Amino acid sequence: MVDKLKSYTWILPLLWMGIIFFFSHQPGDESAELSGGITQFLLMVLEGVNIPLDQAALHGIIRTMAHFTIFFILGYLWYISLRFRDVSPGYSATIAFVLCVAYAFFDEAHQYFVPGRACELKDVMVDSIGAGCAILIGRLLSALRQKAFIKI
Repeated sequence: MVDKLKSYTWILPLLWMGIIFFFSHQPGDESAELSGGITQFLLMVLEGVNIPLDQAALHGIIRTMAHFTIFFILGYLWYISLRFRDVSPGYSATIAFVLCVAYAFFDEAHQYFVPGRACELKDVMVDSIGAGCAILIGRLLSALRQKAFIKI
């Protein structure tokens, strides 16, 4: 049963990559509408508690956090997928990070061809940092789990 599950560990990170592709393929106006709606909601909430914010600045923060978060999830999914297949923690971290950075470059290159979108190196950096943070957390959890297992 476990061996059969191991053959399916690639599905979640690949599906997540498909979701990233879907969002990246949205024309600029659709993408801006989605993040703009989130911005408007947060502005309404924050103004309700007397926290004034500039709409453009908040919109930029939301878009940056979206990049960080989606690649954080991708990094963790790749790391867990590789660990589940008994790849060592160090190799899992390295392979997962390389896959995520490569996909971040692909994602930005793809956006160059989507109307109203841009290819920005800053986004690749944010994506890479998000993936790296998730992989680092996964690596630390693996080390803690291994340490706890040895003590038992």
